[in-house]
Amino acid sequence: MSSPTSLDHLLMKKAKKKKMMMMIEFFENRSDEGLKGVIGEEMKEEMDDIVSVFVGANRLRKSVIAEIVGTMFIQAALFLEALPNFLLA
Repeated sequence: MSSPTSLDHLLMKKAKKKKMMMMIEFFENRSDEGLKGVIGEEMKEEMDDIVSVFVGANRLRKSVIAEIVGTMFIQAALFLEALPNFLLA
């Protein structure tokens, strides 16, 4: 997985700004009750996005830990395999 570049960051900022401008235009002619419903929907969507980011990060963290632990066991086995040869030499 590649890390985001400054161009990616800039594009994300522009997309967020565009989304905010569209939301402002959409809300200009709405009543307060209508706004509350739409804002609630938007907040739910944003929370879903945040939750998916945390779930993905947690999955990645678990896979990295599993990979490190697996590598440690392999290294320990190689060490124990080579130790008798060293002691006998």
